[in-house]
Amino acid sequence: MESTPLIVPISELRLDAAGVLRQASASSTPVYVTQRGRLAAVMLARPMYERLIREHEILSRTVTGDLDVHLVPGVTLEEVLRRGERALQEERLAAARELAAEARRLEEREREPPVHRPECTLGELMQELGVEASWPGARDVAP
Repeated sequence: MESTPLIVPISELRLDAAGVLRQASASSTPVYVTQRGRLAAVMLARPMYERLIREHEILSRTVTGDLDVHLVPGVTLEEVLRRGERALQEERLAAARELAAEARRLEEREREPPVHRPECTLGELMQELGVEASWPGARDVAP
């Protein structure tokens, strides 16, 4: 059974914002804020908001084909969300592994001794690297 929605006029919100916020945090239902008798805003507890955002991401990416959830006829919304959550976790884990591997590669490159090429002039090195000499007197250095 769904609980009755909490409807709060904006005047009450102004008088007791902390109390309304406490109610929104403790409740599993949204708090509807009205102004002049019309809905003006909706307050959600943070976990509820984060769940809605996550579900929206899963459903949007499933519909556009960006997230592989393996849909079959008759599957429930809960199962779609569960599969989507798993797919998102796997995607994030793969991205984290890729970042860690890149960090290791960068660390290894930093540990390598610098290349010393005495036979190469500064101008030749700049040309090899595709760097344009732009300081005064640079023409004297360039080959």
